[in-house]
Amino acid sequence: MSNAQVGLVITIIVLIVIGAWPIAIIPLIALILMAKNTPPKNTKEESIETLKKENEELKRKLDEQFIENIITKTSNREGR
Repeated sequence: MSNAQVGLVITIIVLIVIGAWPIAIIPLIALILMAKNTPPKNTKEESIETLKKENEELKRKLDEQFIENIITKTSNREGR
């Protein structure tokens, strides 16, 4: 639960305890809407797969940069 949702739950409880249950309906509706609109969290496996794909892409780019640097240095030496 986010901090906003916890705050709404506390507000609802306080309003019900003091007898203002009709007013407690408004934060209850807000809490339900917030719960509906929260995006689903990635599972641990999905996060790991995403990180592995990103890692492979970064390794590939690093290899390309390494090869380009070698080619540049070699051509600079040949030009002397």
